[in-house]
Parts: sequence; structure tokens; C-alpha cells
Amino acid sequence: MDQLLQMIQSADPTDNQSDSSELLQLEGSLNSGFTRKKHSELSDLNVKVMEALSLYAKLMNEDPVYAMYAKLQSQQYYMQQQQQPANAAQQVQTPMG
Repeated sequence: MDQLLQMIQSADPTDNQSDSSELLQLEGSLNSGFTRKKHSELSDLNVKVMEALSLYAKLMNEDPVYAMYAKLQSQQYYMQQQQQPANAAQQVQTPMG
């Protein structure tokens, strides 16, 4: 890698000469090594993402019990809110003695 960097830094981009075969060979070997490493990292990341999605799906399938409880809580709150104005209206209409 150091040799490739040195060759690239010493190359003159203004001349019309093509790159040396040694430069092309070093660049190719470095790219293939990088590609394999990157592929390995992406494969590991893919496994982690799939595990996370699996856990999410599992948790979402277990959620209906909580969802039912939350729905009952919201219905009870709604019922209480409807009853309170009726009670307040009755209290206002009652004449004071």
C-alpha cells in the first residue's frame, strides 16, 4: 500500500503516458482486498439488521395483549369524560335551598 501511494504521488497527471503495469497490478490487488473486507463488514451488518428485524417482528406479535389493555384504558377514560359534563350540568340546574 505504501509503495502504491508513493507511485501515485510521484506520477505526473499532465503527461500522456499510461500507468505502469506495476502500478495497475498494485492497485488491483489493493482494490480486491478492500472489496473482500467491505463485503465481510456488510455481511456482518446484514446479519445484525436481520436479527433486529426478527426481534421487532416478535415483539410486535406479542404486543396485542398490551394494545388491548391500552384500548381498554382509553375507553374507560373516554367514558369518564362523557359522564363528567352530565354530572356538572345536573349540579348547576339543582336549585340551592
